[in-house]
Amino acid sequence: MALAGLNVIEFAGLAPGPFAGLILADNGASVTRIDRPFAASSDVLCRGKRSIVVDSKVPTGRKLLEDLICSADVLIDPFRPGVMEKLGLGPELFLGDAVRKGLNKRLIYARVVGFPRTGPHKDMAGHDINYLALSGVLAMMPGTSEKPTFPLNIVADFAGGGAMCALGILLALVERARTGHGQVINVDMVSGTRYVSSFPLIQSYLGTGMLGGPRGTNLLDGGAPFYTVYTCKDGGWMSVGCLEPQFFKSFINIFNKSLPEDFSPLHGWKPDASSQFQTDEWPRLAEYLKQGFLTQPRDFWADVYHGTDACTVPVLTPAEAGKQTSHIPARHPQVSAPNQTYPDSKDVALEPGMHTEEILFSSLISSLTSIKMASQQLKPFTREEVAKHNTPDDLWIIIDTKVYNISRFKAMHPGGLSVLLDDQIAGQDATEAFFSLHRYEVLEKPQYQRLVVGIIEGEKPAIHGRIAGELSKVPYAEPTWLTAGYHSPYYTENHRQFQKAIRKFFDEVVYYDSIDREADGKRPSQSVIDQMAALNMHAMRMGPGKHLQGRILMNGLVAPEQFDYFHELIITQEFARSSLRGYGDGLLGGKVIGLPPVLNFGSEELKAKVVPEVLAGKKFICLAISEAQAGSDVMGLQTTAVKSEDGKEWIINGSKKWITNGTFADYFTVGCKTEDGFTVILVERGPGVETKQIKTSYSTTAGTAYITFDDVRVPVGNTLGEEGGGIFVMLSNFNHERWVMCCASARSQRSIIEECLKWTTQRKVFGKPLHSQAVIRAKLAAMMSRAESIQSWLENITYQMCNMSYKQQAGKLAGPIALLKSYSTSCGQDTARDAVQVFGGRGITQSGMGKFIEHYHRTIPFDSLLGGAEDVLADLGVRQALRGMPKDARL
Repeated sequence: MALAGLNVIEFAGLAPGPFAGLILADNGASVTRIDRPFAASSDVLCRGKRSIVVDSKVPTGRKLLEDLICSADVLIDPFRPGVMEKLGLGPELFLGDAVRKGLNKRLIYARVVGFPRTGPHKDMAGHDINYLALSGVLAMMPGTSEKPTFPLNIVADFAGGGAMCALGILLALVERARTGHGQVINVDMVSGTRYVSSFPLIQSYLGTGMLGGPRGTNLLDGGAPFYTVYTCKDGGWMSVGCLEPQFFKSFINIFNKSLPEDFSPLHGWKPDASSQFQTDEWPRLAEYLKQGFLTQPRDFWADVYHGTDACTVPVLTPAEAGKQTSHIPARHPQVSAPNQTYPDSKDVALEPGMHTEEILFSSLISSLTSIKMASQQLKPFTREEVAKHNTPDDLWIIIDTKVYNISRFKAMHPGGLSVLLDDQIAGQDATEAFFSLHRYEVLEKPQYQRLVVGIIEGEKPAIHGRIAGELSKVPYAEPTWLTAGYHSPYYTENHRQFQKAIRKFFDEVVYYDSIDREADGKRPSQSVIDQMAALNMHAMRMGPGKHLQGRILMNGLVAPEQFDYFHELIITQEFARSSLRGYGDGLLGGKVIGLPPVLNFGSEELKAKVVPEVLAGKKFICLAISEAQAGSDVMGLQTTAVKSEDGKEWIINGSKKWITNGTFADYFTVGCKTEDGFTVILVERGPGVETKQIKTSYSTTAGTAYITFDDVRVPVGNTLGEEGGGIFVMLSNFNHERWVMCCASARSQRSIIEECLKWTTQRKVFGKPLHSQAVIRAKLAAMMSRAESIQSWLENITYQMCNMSYKQQAGKLAGPIALLKSYSTSCGQDTARDAVQVFGGRGITQSGMGKFIEHYHRTIPFDSLLGGAEDVLADLGVRQALRGMPKDARL
């Protein structure tokens, strides 16, 4: 079966959690339900599951739960928010966080709650009817004119809750197959209900089509007499669903012919095909059908319509339906239970704890097997023993003391079989040859780790790849303050602890998502955004300020009043180190430049609405200034904003281009030409706003967009700053924006230096390392000099920012920051060009040894353009300096 071998832990609960587990169990997964001591269970969704009773309140019980979850593929948490955390079994224990490594990085941690985890209802208790009500779906249900009818607990508990949870788990399994990493799946029944009800909700919102009128008057809610249920003579029911004209015609012909000859409840009137969509005829048609069905029992009508296309079948009771579907053969792969008959009550009960001993024994055997397999895989060999395995059918090699059996892999080797059969490779130590062609990450892939059969006796590996959270020992790969033996006047011990936690988080959470999203071009995963929000990292990326008050930063590692620009510099530089360029912009780069105008110039009402949801990663914002007509000329913008006749709204028309995050943004900080000059207005996505992806030479994961505004109406209260004072709003934003870009640029160049130093050490030319060539050393010297000068200048400016007011920064640092930005991005282009020369052909190849060099070389031009072109900023810096020239200065 499709999910055979999948190990699922399900904590006992009601409805949605058990149903998600049932879907998995019915399709082959091994599902273990965790029951509490002395707790009775009313759960009937337990087909194919096992049960173990564990007391989580005692240390041994908690340890057992930890062990069971450590060996699981999926955990289903049905509790209210915070329960698992109180047990000490929250997702961070298994998946890890910024402080510690997870115990089970492959775990899919599925959580099902009623109300959304953020918002006014997050801590309230509720049931299906409440979630259905809050979703907007209950209001559309059939019923009387006074109130809707509650449709059992199918829609919220099972469709919006359990089924959506199972879908989330399956999608996470697909992603885990690519990345090897699990994730947290958050499902709430309000959102799930809205999702599965998308069709009727959209119809109702639009006010047209099948659900355009009040409840009970539409095609799908009992209003149409040809899409409803009728009572028959014996009290049974028939369902009529002949929406399409051809089926309605067939239905009416059969119905009229099947009625008694003297049947005339409406003075001889009979419907025909033209009656269907004449709504004024619906009452008469409904009465005709009602009286007609009452003339015969249900089974009579069932026989009459059986085998026709009239869309009319009997309403079966649950017992009848069970008997009728029991003969239906199962399809493969299965997506439902193989047998949906309804057994006796004793057959659906799962006695709590009935499999406790069996599960404990299986857990013990599994642990012993893992230990045995590990010891077998690391069997010691001598180099002489390995040398004997040197034939095509028995081929071993050594890489960094590990022994690989590549006998079955040899045919798949991209370099061909002859490379592996070389006398210097087959049965020999191939470490140097391997690293001249492959990156270390190749060895970390599961498909190649399985080839390891042992290790060279008495020797230990000397080479390692990327270690999450670790500082690099490669010279110039780290800024001076992070290099052993060096000192800095700028950074405190708190900065150093903060850097450790940030690097570990980005290495474990962001890095792998960055690789995947650059590959598929999709925006950064919501799970990453949510994990950053949990640490208030989105708020910290906005810099110091009032928006941090009351927030817990990095699990309390730094207090809001202690947070300064050096903390923000650390976040930006660690982010640049662990992510690729397009992804770096995609992970809410638009927020970093689009939200400050709202924070600094928005009304209190506007900030209360927008800021919390943006900093929580639930809504996205971007800065929409650039236009095809204007480019960097802010005062030459063509997008217009005109007030409505009543003066309450702006009406915006125009377009924006090259807008980072624009394709998925919910809010747009828009620069507009108004009667008084240039005004900045916050626009919410809605009618008249259209975004299109722009294909650039960097990455679609950044969501770069072309945006059009067509008579977009925006409340005047969304004005940021004064009308006509938009230039001051933007100028106040530019310093921070450009400073952030300088932080990232400086750190990215160090990553390129590290790549080049590693490559020139392991790459051999003419029998010597590549760095033996003077021309290569000259390029390395230039790279190092540029990186050191940028970082030093950057840290000096950052120190000034920490000791200046916002107003002082605007007056004194606009020029220096502009010059630094121009200098750093110009240096970056020089470094990119030199790095390509160092790597040769590999430097222009999107995979393999030089893939990061190729990516940097391809994307570095964006740094020189975003936030102001290099030449424009250099000129700005000089003009700012000239303004400060003393009038009495002479040679």
